[in-house]
Amino acid sequence: LKGQQARQQYIMAQKGVSSSTIALAIDKARARLTNPLVREHTTVRALLQSLPQETLSVAAFGCRAFARSLMHLYRYLRQRKETDGVDVLQRHMGVLQRVYAELDEPDGMVGSAAVRKETSLGEQILDHTSAGQWTSALSCFEHAI
Repeated sequence: LKGQQARQQYIMAQKGVSSSTIALAIDKARARLTNPLVREHTTVRALLQSLPQETLSVAAFGCRAFARSLMHLYRYLRQRKETDGVDVLQRHMGVLQRVYAELDEPDGMVGSAAVRKETSLGEQILDHTSAGQWTSALSCFEHAI
């Protein structure tokens, strides 16, 4: 906070603002930091950041909040890609495909199908049904039986 105050004082001095105005601005900043709502907001934000993104994605999917599920899944994949590498995307491609299917997002489905290295029968069925290729989907269903 002291570094921030010094920076604010320098900026205010460059603009020709008096030291009493600077002191008033600093007092207002301190009042905001001690405001109970600001502290609660900071606490809630820290709690939400501590929750795993994968868990939030699964919970949102279960609540049928598919766009929110996709957002958390993207965040999770970005975090894991930095630590684990590219393989994390392949491991979660089925989940990503299910979210795109629920969102009725054909471009996402095509993109996930193009990136996927291995395709299971269930993923093929999902691809065909989302694309409206009912005969191909039926053929996959018959093959599954």
